[in-house]
Amino acid sequence: MRTTLATVIAAMLITTGAGAAEKPGQLAHGRYLVENVGMCGDCHTPRGAMGQPDLQHPLGGATLDFRPTVPVPAWAEMAPSIAGPKALGWTRAQMVKFLETGVTPDGRESLPPMPRIRLKRQDAEAVAAYLSSLPAPMAVTKASAVGQAPKP
Repeated sequence: MRTTLATVIAAMLITTGAGAAEKPGQLAHGRYLVENVGMCGDCHTPRGAMGQPDLQHPLGGATLDFRPTVPVPAWAEMAPSIAGPKALGWTRAQMVKFLETGVTPDGRESLPPMPRIRLKRQDAEAVAAYLSSLPAPMAVTKASAVGQAPKP
């Protein structure tokens, strides 16, 4: 039986989870949105002792080093890890829906300072694909920043 290079590559992508329904350019678009538009790393990437981003753990979850100047109900103390295919324990479809609606799979909104985001479907799919393509941090922290606000 003759195995083609395309068959081998497709099998590798399926078994590693890479390329799971990504369209050409989708990962680059997702990365652009995460890094340059949403600036997700500002909250979700841990900081070193000097305040610099810990680039060894990008988007791996972090304690927020800022607070509101006036009382804000349900302020999150941490931003959860959003890196890796198992981030937050959500499926990719659930992540896409959250990015489109700002509502978690259990029907709650994210806590401040995370805004209630509403991306277009194409952008939400690109962000979810990019985040899922990242390696998960060594110690995944499912922080209280998502899914803890009261149901609307």
